[in-house]
Amino acid sequence: MSLSLTVVTHTNSRHPRDASACLASVQAALTERCRHVVIPLDTDLDGFIAARYAAMQLDEVVAFVDDDDTIAPDALRLCLAALEGNSLGVAFTDCMVQCTDGIARQGLACPTYNELLRYPAAMHHLVAVRSEYVTARSLALAQQHGCGIEWIMKAEAALTQGAVHIPYIGYYYVKHPQQEQLSGQAEVRQRFVKAVKPISAELKAWARFEGAIVDYPPDL
Repeated sequence: MSLSLTVVTHTNSRHPRDASACLASVQAALTERCRHVVIPLDTDLDGFIAARYAAMQLDEVVAFVDDDDTIAPDALRLCLAALEGNSLGVAFTDCMVQCTDGIARQGLACPTYNELLRYPAAMHHLVAVRSEYVTARSLALAQQHGCGIEWIMKAEAALTQGAVHIPYIGYYYVKHPQQEQLSGQAEVRQRFVKAVKPISAELKAWARFEGAIVDYPPDL
């Protein structure tokens, strides 16, 4: 049976953005097994954590696309193809980081499961997560440690079931100065490390793949 995928975009009325480029790029990437859901929010961090977790229940596979970011035309098709016929928890593409000062650089792909434990953004967009491998544990850990639940959910699915990397720039991420400051804070990273520690103790994916994240066949 073919998997289905829902792309979720949360918008924030407190910080409105022009989402036209995001909407157009997702529309261009949709396949017959994909849909795009835009969910408006007006909430604090706790509400956002709960909304992100609720969105993970919308489909067999879920991917988040922020309202000021864009994706490539083949990104969704490749993510679904990489998850077909296996029990892997995550498929993720390469991304291009576009800073507001005009500088763009390709983000580094997450090469090992160990890297995912040390750095919260190691497995970056586009990340398609098989929702059955995300449990209420992710919600509890994000609430307990006050860190981004999207990072925790990706880590839970990848560390317990395995992940596949797609060597294709599937996501174009706009990085704002405040995001640069936040992601670089040691305190933020430490909170994430503490949050994923209970998950990492299982090490199922490590045992299966000997620590390395596999690549999807390069003949895309």
